Formats: sequence, C-alpha cells, structure tokens
Amino acid sequence: MKLRETDETGAEHIVAVRLPGELVGLEGWASGRYPHGAVAAIDTKVCQLLWPYTNGSVRSYALLEQLLKKAARQLEHSSHIWMSLPAVERVAAFLAYFAQRTGIPFELPLTRAEVGSLLGLAEETVVRALATLRAQRRLRMQGRRIEAISRGTPLRSAGAISATDRLI
Repeated sequence: MKLRETDETGAEHIVAVRLPGELVGLEGWASGRYPHGAVAAIDTKVCQLLWPYTNGSVRSYALLEQLLKKAARQLEHSSHIWMSLPAVERVAAFLAYFAQRTGIPFELPLTRAEVGSLLGLAEETVVRALATLRAQRRLRMQGRRIEAISRGTPLRSAGAISATDRLI
C-alpha cells in the first residue's frame, strides 16, 4: 500500500509504503482522523480491525499486544535516517531497507517518480542515482525487479548472485 497525501496545490506525495502484514491507519487511531490516503500499489488484501477489540479474553489481549508491537516496529522505522544522505546513498539505503522488509529479489511496487516523492527527490535524480548504483556495481536491477543491492561495496562480478551479494 502506498500512503499518500495531497498538498494545497493538489500535488500528490508518497509518504510511506506498507507491505503485507503491516498496519495501515495507525496515524489516525487516536484522533479518528487519517492524514494519509492509502492506495494499493499491487493486488492487495486488507483486513479491517474494528476497535476497540477487547472482550476481556486473554486471546484478545494477546492479539492487542501483537498489534501494538507491530505498530511500535513500524513507528521505529517511520523516521528514516536516510533523509539526510546524498541522493545516491538515499536511494541505496531505501532499496536496502525495502529489501530487508521483503527479501531479495523483489519487484519494486513504486514508479521512479513515486520513489522520488517518498525520498524527497526529483524523478530525474532517482533515475541518475539508480544508474550510478548500477555503474558502481552496487545494484542489479531489471525493470522494477531488484535482484541485488549493496549499500557499500560493489557486488561480485557477473555470474550467480551469492547470498552475501543479495543484501547490504
């Protein structure tokens, strides 16, 4: 799911990406107002949780505890440290973070423009950053399919991708 917001000029900005099993709508639980719209980037199934969902049973509390832990993990990662990085490193860090969440290889469910919106970069800057990462042999990519990403050292040369090549 892509979480997006629209500014006063009508321009849409991607503010977050949620993957299968992650929670959408946490930002609105307390206030009942949801600052972001959610749009499926790929075929998606959602489960609506009606809250409060406590009937006093131990099972309900266990579910609540699991959801709160998942929410806390998502919130920990919502203040992305890569925003202060230079463009090429920001794109590499985002792709590595996405790879940690999804596994390698993966299909990037965002366009280059949407990646730019999420990272605070122009689409052209994202395109150049991807080209730089490929030229530095830190990224193997076919279309939207990310086959390997390294935040630092170059990947091994042609041939089979080893487990150490696949992710940061």
